[in-house]
Amino acid sequence: MVTMNKMIFKEGDEFSYIRHNEIVSDRITLLFLNGLSESGQCFQEVFGERRFDNCNIIVPDLIGYGKSSESANGDYGFKTHIEKLWKIIEDMKINDIVVIGHSMGGDIATLLRASDKKNEIVKF
Repeated sequence: MVTMNKMIFKEGDEFSYIRHNEIVSDRITLLFLNGLSESGQCFQEVFGERRFDNCNIIVPDLIGYGKSSESANGDYGFKTHIEKLWKIIEDMKINDIVVIGHSMGGDIATLLRASDKKNEIVKF
């Protein structure tokens, strides 16, 4: 069983609530993205899965959802979510990411992959 930690990623007037396990730099990272009208809470059970013991697990509440703040400027577009996710990825110093998205989170996952400039960080 993986221990779930919680953190707040603050940027300007906004913050993202993030559930995660201990982040180890040389492990693959599983990034779970919630769907419309949900939060990262919908992925709570991944922290109890032994098969993920050797993976980094990151489950943010997207801006405007769950325990994250509302958008400071009212922008909830895909581009804005993706920009915020890249900032979280860079701040947490993670790479080799597999993205798992549900509903709207699946759309954001697809666009996040397409925005991977190095074409080597984000995978499905």
